[in-house]
Amino acid sequence: MIEALQNFSMAYSYFAAGKLEVDFKGGETLMRWYSAERGEWLNQAKPMPAMPEIHKELVFQDELLRKRLQMKARNGVLLEIDLVYLPTPIQEKKEETPYFPRLLLLFDHNQKRLLGQKLLDKKNKSEEAVSNALIDYVDQYGKPNKILVRDKYFLNYVDSLCSQLEIPAEFDKGVPCVDEFAEEMAGFLEEK
Repeated sequence: MIEALQNFSMAYSYFAAGKLEVDFKGGETLMRWYSAERGEWLNQAKPMPAMPEIHKELVFQDELLRKRLQMKARNGVLLEIDLVYLPTPIQEKKEETPYFPRLLLLFDHNQKRLLGQKLLDKKNKSEEAVSNALIDYVDQYGKPNKILVRDKYFLNYVDSLCSQLEIPAEFDKGVPCVDEFAEEMAGFLEEK
């Protein structure tokens, strides 16, 4: 980790000094590596490598539950769902490494209203928590018209469930309610 941070610092210094232009928005990234041939560290703008595709397939253990959820009516809600990391580390025991807890949030996009939240500790798997929250939501309130998630990676958490329940899910519109909530929470915690 120390070596990685030292190299990051050197690469950033090189970039910040204007010695190299990198089009981050255009899909480039700053790469740094050691060239044994030249006997020096090199910095260069390179195309961002593709993120590996991750597909999580939800298998319903309870077939009756799946059928019941499929029969639920649409409730007219445009649902935002996302996980945000809280900016305050938690250390449960002195000998354990601190971790940043995650907060699972569900918002009504149009009403800008918080519909649900759950604090996840390091033992909770993100994909299970998200799937369970959506199952509970649909079971209690019906199927949302559409689900909005932050990015394509997060879409993998909900894609299988959404396709089985015929709920469209998108990642290209953003999650403004979740973003605003996260910013306000960060500001509140900084004041403490």
